Amino acid sequence: MPTQRERADRLAIVLARARRRRWPVMPLGKRGEVLLLLGIAWILIGIGAAIVPPPAEDLLFLHIPVPIRAALWCGTGLVAIGYAWMPRVRSDGWGFVALYLMPAVRAVSYFIAWVDFTADGRSGYRYGWLSALFYTVFIGIVVVCAGWREPPPLLLIEEPTKVPEVEPPPLLSEEPTEEGDEE
Repeated sequence: MPTQRERADRLAIVLARARRRRWPVMPLGKRGEVLLLLGIAWILIGIGAAIVPPPAEDLLFLHIPVPIRAALWCGTGLVAIGYAWMPRVRSDGWGFVALYLMPAVRAVSYFIAWVDFTADGRSGYRYGWLSALFYTVFIGIVVVCAGWREPPPLLLIEEPTKVPEVEPPPLLSEEPTEEGDEE
């Protein structure tokens, strides 16, 4: 496990190399990493929404045309990726809001389709409860990660300067000194 000093040295080296290349680097925090990874996942789901047929026909989200559905997934993923590099001070909260939207639409849609199936057994989607739980877990991940505090950035810590050693003052001894021997 590297020490804080070793991590700080590595970060300083990476930033120095980036400055030499004139490549702007802003390291992602934990929240930014989550935004980046889930943003990429949302873009992949958007591509899948465009090219993979849906599992059932009685789903509410299917009333949204395929190109719009795919664009919404990809768009919210791009918003999340864009906010991944935002400093926490400026708030990356909108990135997490974007990640929340599309899974919520799917979870509600699948849940309603399952309720519809259980009501009459003919229409709806028999496995809607499972898909609704799947997308609800995604929502839970987004909510939990949105509540994380970003750890403070690594600071370059300089070696402590050595303090010159000073002899401690003499302690009072129990024996009287020569000056105090007058009896």
